[in-house]
Amino acid sequence: GKFCRKKSYLRNLTNNRSFSIACAKGKSYVPNARKKEASLRQYTSVHDIKKAVVMARNPVAMVGAHMALNRRADQGVSPNMLTHEDFLGYCANVDKEYRKQVLRMKKNDNSFKEAAKEIPCFTEFFRIMLWYKNVYMITSQKETLVIHWEDLYADLHNTALSILDFSGLERVTEQGWKWGKNAAKENNALLVSLTTLDEYEKIMMYMKAIDPTVWSKYFEVYLNKYDTPAPTAVPT
Repeated sequence: GKFCRKKSYLRNLTNNRSFSIACAKGKSYVPNARKKEASLRQYTSVHDIKKAVVMARNPVAMVGAHMALNRRADQGVSPNMLTHEDFLGYCANVDKEYRKQVLRMKKNDNSFKEAAKEIPCFTEFFRIMLWYKNVYMITSQKETLVIHWEDLYADLHNTALSILDFSGLERVTEQGWKWGKNAAKENNALLVSLTTLDEYEKIMMYMKAIDPTVWSKYFEVYLNKYDTPAPTAVPT
């Protein structure tokens, strides 16, 4: 199989058909009876795909990781070095660049426009939801396994085995399938460093309002994950 196209900007996300085609352009081994060897078959439609694995991550952490990736090349920035001030500065630039696109799509939704005024990176969180809405439309009629990034990070070995079992693939024991033991703590620290508790809750409610079905399927688990008090010295 193949990954669906990345979370690109809106012009590439609004057409579910082209998004579906990109998801379907994977290859899988199928037996070739005449040559007695495996050959590659190109998928031509999402209808050929029987099972799907969907990975979700806390959306605030997702934006933080994207921020760090953009800065890493020339500044050597990692997610745990980011601050609330970094987050607000990044959001101001991104929202300035893409707000017209998003608001044009929601031009008749006054409640959305009002909510967006209070959400840093509202364009980022909107396109995250749009990406997952496309994914949901593709996978809702298929056998689907939802994996949360935090679970994979905390227990790579068992999560990987669950994916193999779901896919009907043979289990292979590998050494070194371990990531940080403090993954949950580290991830939550990132949320706290980027947002205040009030901002975090508003972001979650904003995303839920965009599409309650997609929210409940992939992101509702994150609603109460900000369980460390907001930092007292956060710039406002």
